[in-house]
Amino acid sequence: MISAAIIHSNTRAEQIRNTLTYLKEFVQADEIIIINDGPLCLAKYDFKVINVNRSNHLFCRAKLWDAAIHMSSHETVVILDGDRLPHRSFFESARSIAPKEVMYCEHLMQANDHLSYAEYVSYLYKSPFDPDDCRFRRDERLLISSGTIPPKKNPMSGCVAFRKSDYIAWGGMSHRFKAYGFNDVDCYARAYFHGCKFTSVDCPEVHMYHTRETNKIHFLAMNAYNGVLFYDTWNLPVHGDVAQLLTCLHATIADARSYDLMGFCNYVSLSSY
Repeated sequence: MISAAIIHSNTRAEQIRNTLTYLKEFVQADEIIIINDGPLCLAKYDFKVINVNRSNHLFCRAKLWDAAIHMSSHETVVILDGDRLPHRSFFESARSIAPKEVMYCEHLMQANDHLSYAEYVSYLYKSPFDPDDCRFRRDERLLISSGTIPPKKNPMSGCVAFRKSDYIAWGGMSHRFKAYGFNDVDCYARAYFHGCKFTSVDCPEVHMYHTRETNKIHFLAMNAYNGVLFYDTWNLPVHGDVAQLLTCLHATIADARSYDLMGFCNYVSLSSY
């Protein structure tokens, strides 16, 4: 049996409604849980809702995932962001997930603009699958190779299935990563070095279009800061993409190491003028 835990932010009202409608119409999840980050934007619901308070007003994905694991009734858990629609075959595959196995959708496609719920669904179930549809762009997940991982999407990004006992065994998701960037990359590294097998299911996953919760400078600064934190945590050279982002922000690796997250965001904001 499967618990579907949806990570929800109240800035994603349209997307969460689409996701819930989709799960009811196309996926027979044995349990649906909303892990709520901030005030709930849904007037009616017939599933569990778990409210998770922010720390110092900062989003912390680890707190949300930990709540999902704690509240799920079943051993197999599918965690998905409230702006994702995975093909139903992903859930069918997850029902047979093995110990120390992590599953993710092979084809991650991001919408370039607002689409209707019907358009998202018709794209997901178009046969054959069309990766070149101009309404979407590829946002494929990258794996660890040559002893490092680029700062891109990975198997823990957006929609992923695993066993609760495995999540606990690899140490879950680190609470050191606040706001945007690298919380999922670090969780992937933890599971990878714990010896988990990563299985890609040959199906699409749609990332619905939405705007950002924070301004662009802070969003980029948060990703740069957490990038330095990630590579330092794993004793790896800071990836060139992160170093280049820091240069664009008029900051250095040493700057990122000299502040806390919000201090660095403020420093970058001042440097940008």
